[in-house]
Amino acid sequence: MPPTSLIIAGSVLVTALLAFWAWREVASRMRYVIGRDSFRVMLGERTLRRIPYSDIERVHKPYRELRWTETENWRTSRFDRHRILVLERKSGFFRKFVITPKHRYEMRRQLRDAIAKSTGRAMESVAPEAEDDTDVLERPTDSAGV
Repeated sequence: MPPTSLIIAGSVLVTALLAFWAWREVASRMRYVIGRDSFRVMLGERTLRRIPYSDIERVHKPYRELRWTETENWRTSRFDRHRILVLERKSGFFRKFVITPKHRYEMRRQLRDAIAKSTGRAMESVAPEAEDDTDVLERPTDSAGV
């Protein structure tokens, strides 16, 4: 009869492998949808998370390492630093919403266009030479300049 410590170690290893496999299966079926009035994270036909465009303040790539305790993570892969895109929200417990689209800059452009179309707010770069490619939403000004 094997020692109890080997049985415990084996069961922990099997549990970890099953958890990794389950996460991998779920993450491979997750997708990001840019809708008419909101951004959604979907699993199959179910919406897991929805963020209205009116709640999105900025869309940018991370300019520093993000701690998992300060973000709401909806990543679809591990070891994905080159794919991370951050949606900063105006409200909510976690203001930073992290996603990992396959084409980060294309997704950022599509989100910027959808937000501008839906809310009437134009998204402009902070500075043309900004290294972090940060985009900020700005309120449109009326013709009177008020």
